[in-house]
Amino acid sequence: GAYAYSQADDQIRFTVKPEPAPFTEWMVFTLSPTGSGTAEVAMTWEKLRGAFPIEVDVPAIVWAEIASELAEKDVDWEDYFAAAQYSLDQGGHKDEAPGWAEKAMAGQPGFWTFELMARVLHRAGRTAEALPLLDRAMADARGKAPQEYIDCLARTKADWDAAAKK
Repeated sequence: GAYAYSQADDQIRFTVKPEPAPFTEWMVFTLSPTGSGTAEVAMTWEKLRGAFPIEVDVPAIVWAEIASELAEKDVDWEDYFAAAQYSLDQGGHKDEAPGWAEKAMAGQPGFWTFELMARVLHRAGRTAEALPLLDRAMADARGKAPQEYIDCLARTKADWDAAAKK
């Protein structure tokens, strides 16, 4: 409690310069995103506001969590799928992504995993190997996914075909 407080026990200490703010009867804490991996923490009470920035290396945290998940014994296709998809979305671990996508596809062959493997291979410059997987994804999606999804895959295939012929 307040009577047994010792500054030596503080986990972190910093100075915040209070600034004037509209009157607030109740103490309010806010956490406002300011960018990718950054936010502002603010405390407002009475007629004062104190704020400070925080920064987090989100990709490092996510990659560490992915590594931890994939190191476990009971890894399933969804874990490999998530790792390969994160690699596609955020970059990084490009050499490992094809193996992850392949394990996802082996564990759950279907249009989602065929498409993922195709996109990973295309990113790796292996478009010739990717194109038949897009065909498999479109074939498997018929009757299971909206036509718009299949049409999007067909446009992607046409774009890849056109780029390969240049």
